[in-house]
Amino acid sequence: MRSISLMYHDVVPRHQRDSSGFPGRDAELYKLTHFFVTAGYIGRRSFLNVDQIRELHRRGHVIGSHSLRHPARISRLSSEKLIEEWSASVQILSDILGEPVCVASVPGGFYSKQVAQAAAQSGIEVLFTSEPTTSSRVVDGCVVLGRYVIQRWTRPETAAAIAAGRLTPRLRQMILWNAKKILKTFGVRRPLSALSAFHNRRRFGCQGVAPSSRNARTASQSGADWVTIEFAKDRRRTP
Repeated sequence: MRSISLMYHDVVPRHQRDSSGFPGRDAELYKLTHFFVTAGYIGRRSFLNVDQIRELHRRGHVIGSHSLRHPARISRLSSEKLIEEWSASVQILSDILGEPVCVASVPGGFYSKQVAQAAAQSGIEVLFTSEPTTSSRVVDGCVVLGRYVIQRWTRPETAAAIAAGRLTPRLRQMILWNAKKILKTFGVRRPLSALSAFHNRRRFGCQGVAPSSRNARTASQSGADWVTIEFAKDRRRTP
């Protein structure tokens, strides 16, 4: 079984709809299912405010956590700090929406088992990493999923091939991601820019707009093929 989930990882500023990657007012018609919010930045300039988060939720989007402060290397935090990042973020977002938030995305792609364990302890049931993979696993009851990235310069044929399960574009993203991980290990702050020359979400959540994470967990245990596609802004063109 193959299920496809769409997610959007960045905020679209008011009157700048084109920055979403979709043209004009039609951008508002796309249900991208997941918006991940860094809770400690809510209301700051260029970030969503409380009313905007509630409006996204009202329109049917799933609101998830992207940590509290978006630490530079979340995988290096202590267990106590990890739990603080996840639990405080989840609590803030849950208070805003008036219902539990149990979906999250690892900031910076710095995943570790400890990151997932802290997420699970904080009530997160589905955790997205940056790994370009369709495989999934369960850590302390939390389903851990990878994702594939679609950017402005990605050709439509490539996006379609990834969604269709073609091997070549998936391998290309896997090679790129592993190269990025090596560069990050050596302290390169913008590995995507360094490597861009070589590189031409079934819905989850507990907010009443998608199947429960229990279904995701069952599918994970049965070896289902999950294809998560992230729409990312082209930061090289965004002020």
